[in-house]
Amino acid sequence: LADHVAQHPDKLIGVAAVDPAEPDAMERLGNIARRSEFGGVTISPAGQAFHPADTRAMMIYEFCTAHRLPVFVESGVELAPQAVLEFARPHLFDEVARTFPTLTLVISAMGRPWGDESIALLAKHPKVYADVAGLLGRPWEAYQSLLSAHQRGVSGKLLFGSDFPFSTPAEAIERLYRLNEIPHGTNLPAVPREVLRGIVENDALALLGMT
Repeated sequence: LADHVAQHPDKLIGVAAVDPAEPDAMERLGNIARRSEFGGVTISPAGQAFHPADTRAMMIYEFCTAHRLPVFVESGVELAPQAVLEFARPHLFDEVARTFPTLTLVISAMGRPWGDESIALLAKHPKVYADVAGLLGRPWEAYQSLLSAHQRGVSGKLLFGSDFPFSTPAEAIERLYRLNEIPHGTNLPAVPREVLRGIVENDALALLGMT
């Protein structure tokens, strides 16, 4: 990954996976922090079978806070049978965000299927964000989540993502703008178009401190 990023430094920023349960996790983190190709780390509590507030994970967050590395959290989407589903719940990161208030956290796919928990985190903690990658292919779920985020005043903390290679950026943008076809002709409220446009146009790198 680092070699690929190094070939296109003006277009790519690497995000490296870290497993807190691995004995060399901290050594791996040190290597990541020293490489200019990497701008963040990603973890999967459910897939890697650790509680988000596990002592080993807290060491990861402490390091990332000190080195200003955002942490991208894989949610409960498309988990393998052996994954620990209870560890995918976004609300478990409340303790993490309270312990490390300056740590930047990004919840993938708005934490689906627990979007309400992710929205609560975004409303409660200034440095917690969420992306919409992996969500836009499920229009009803996406409509509900984005409408709720708008109503809670946190839509500005939603980051665009296409979930490539499963969807291209163009396809994802089209799906996003078509969400209001769901409430059209009903009494359901629409998601304001400026909110949808804001998700696409948000400067995610600036928000996450990755510039």
